[in-house]
Amino acid sequence: MLPCCLVAAPPDDPNVVTVPFVEQHRDNLRAAHALAREHLHTYAKTQKRYFDVRVKPVPYHVGQKVWLY
Repeated sequence: MLPCCLVAAPPDDPNVVTVPFVEQHRDNLRAAHALAREHLHTYAKTQKRYFDVRVKPVPYHVGQKVWLY
């Protein structure tokens, strides 16, 4: 599982901070978060494509016995 900060975007606070360093640091963290989410999304699509290539359908015939779990 991923930390919740990677799953959901951080809240967008109004201009509460007046220190320039803190504002710059917050903006850098938000940019890093957006970049990480973009790369995770791309990676997930790639993994799904690789998984889907290896999945083979199982042919069932009428009257064939199957295991029901």
